[in-house]
Amino acid sequence: MKVVNHDGKAAIEVKLEEKTLKLTPDEVVKHIFDYLYQIARHYSENDKFNCVIGLPKSTSDTKRHRIKQAATKSGFTVLRVLSSMAAALLSHNIGQDDPYSRFFVVCIEMGASKFVLSLVEVTGGMYRLLLQEEHSDRCDGERLTDAVVEAMAADFRRQGGGDPLQAKRAKAKLREAAENSKHVLSTMDSAPLAIEALVDGRDLNLRLTRSRFEIICSDLFAAFGEVLNQFVNGIKEKGVTIGDVTHVVLAGAAMKTPKLQGLVRDCFPSATMCGALAPEETAVQGCALQAALLSTLPVDDDPPRHLLCIPCGLRVSLEGHGAQTLLPLHMPLPARRDLRYRPEKWLDGGRLLIEALTTESAVKVLEVPIETMTTEQELLVHIELDENGTLQVSSDSFLAENREHSIQLFQPVMS
Repeated sequence: MKVVNHDGKAAIEVKLEEKTLKLTPDEVVKHIFDYLYQIARHYSENDKFNCVIGLPKSTSDTKRHRIKQAATKSGFTVLRVLSSMAAALLSHNIGQDDPYSRFFVVCIEMGASKFVLSLVEVTGGMYRLLLQEEHSDRCDGERLTDAVVEAMAADFRRQGGGDPLQAKRAKAKLREAAENSKHVLSTMDSAPLAIEALVDGRDLNLRLTRSRFEIICSDLFAAFGEVLNQFVNGIKEKGVTIGDVTHVVLAGAAMKTPKLQGLVRDCFPSATMCGALAPEETAVQGCALQAALLSTLPVDDDPPRHLLCIPCGLRVSLEGHGAQTLLPLHMPLPARRDLRYRPEKWLDGGRLLIEALTTESAVKVLEVPIETMTTEQELLVHIELDENGTLQVSSDSFLAENREHSIQLFQPVMS
């Protein structure tokens, strides 16, 4: 296989049986989708299939369009092109159970040729990317495999078996065996590495232990640790502490490696490591879930719909009860809340304070006086923020002449 010029376009020249084929990148992608389509037909009598495609967020619009076109030509109905990071989070149902929650998630993706770290703010089931770094030049699955291949080739040479890296077929065999051993070592302490007739009829028969694998790849693991520390510093610069990160999602086959998982766990000790799915299956499962959901909705060519969101956070406080977040930043509108307070001691009047939170300060929005209350009474406050940015606050415990308050808080923004 080699790269050639085909009608002014880059193409891959491959020999298939007695034929020599020149395939452009678009044709290669279409062949992949043709293969997937045949697999789908094998399991279903239906000949129409919906799909959601997961791609790295850095993929350009032109590439997204060309990949979508290839899938359409193969017979798929593409419902959406989704970020692989978002698909990984969806596969673990991150933020979908509680529509009012707000927390932070770290997603680490490492496949054969990519290494991407993302910090995501989850608010009301929506994902907002706060920070994303790509370090594919430092560490990825291919580099781990290369390190194993080099070490095994050196062992074979020491045994007097020649150099397997000088022959394409021998090198391909060694690479396949190294890939298999990596996967075995993700669950076992050692893996057999046996190849018949590797070079000049001589066999390779070794056993690779997890400890030796970690020694072979020690430089790559050190680079991974340095990238993690750099990413942690970036998180702190965003005003988020390590303790604020509640979940870590791992995606990509390389993240099955126990050593990499241990380094991540050391960086985020209080976060939940989402391990219900194998890392190489997370993005696929997320796309499948999204496709199943969208398949129940009518398909149209309308432009994406926008959600109205609150452009700042809201905080509420009451004397003797401290402050609490009322509505987090970028919460979808409309939003409603019911607050309940029971004084721990006799409350001789007092005020309910609502503040708008920005990244730098808190600004008073509304201050409402309340009636005198005893410890046997309960303060119930109804709060509603509509799509027009109008905040309405009401309670029977407010002073009689001011039991309902309405204020135009802001002009909502699209997200």
